[in-house]
Amino acid sequence: MMKIVFLFLVCFVLQQASSNELKEGESHSRERRAVCGYQRYNTRFRMCCSGKLGLKGSNNACCGQTGYNTRFRMCCGGKLGLKGSSNTCCGQTGYNTRFRICCGGRLGLKGSNNACCGQTGYNTRFRICCGGKLGLKGSNNACCGQTGYNTRFRICCGGKLGLKGSNNACCGQTGYNIRFRMCCGGRLVFKGSNNACCGQAGYNIRFRMCCGGRLVFKGSNNACCGQTGYNIRFRSCCNGRLC
Repeated sequence: MMKIVFLFLVCFVLQQASSNELKEGESHSRERRAVCGYQRYNTRFRMCCSGKLGLKGSNNACCGQTGYNTRFRMCCGGKLGLKGSSNTCCGQTGYNTRFRICCGGRLGLKGSNNACCGQTGYNTRFRICCGGKLGLKGSNNACCGQTGYNTRFRICCGGKLGLKGSNNACCGQTGYNIRFRMCCGGRLVFKGSNNACCGQAGYNIRFRMCCGGRLVFKGSNNACCGQTGYNIRFRSCCNGRLC
């Protein structure tokens, strides 16, 4: 009787182990399944690239609808090429950044070039790129439109170059010195005692007021009503009119 019970227990344990292995196998099988378009496939043996099934082999990436191995090939702009020493792309071409430079999708020899000006490589120590145009650097350290210039000697105002002299600011396309002149509404005026602008005119806020773009004498006025100055102690402003 004991033998029968023992045999029964052994059979039960083996059956449970077999059942668990089967479930585990089914689980792994489910994990390896995927869908590509309307087709089911096993991810261990095949790969899906943009809805197209292919054999996996050693491939580990997609280039468009084609699988490839990133150790040996490169995908540049949807086009496959041999990798070799290439480490990046320029348009649809692979290249090595140590030896070549990609400027605006065009490849050129690197040499001492370390920057791009449009589709041309250049060395920033010797040349300057202004508005997509290359020029000799010399002492130039800034651009004014397509022209290089030295900020110590010249000033660029509104894309126009002028001699700097004592000028330290721009008014439209004209350079000026803020100690002696003011720029009001794009127009230069002598500063004198003026310290503010009213439209295109300069004025001194101690003596005058700017009301609605119009200059009025200040006197005892301390507020504006439309284009008129008034004293709030004695008058009121109703809808832009004194009342």
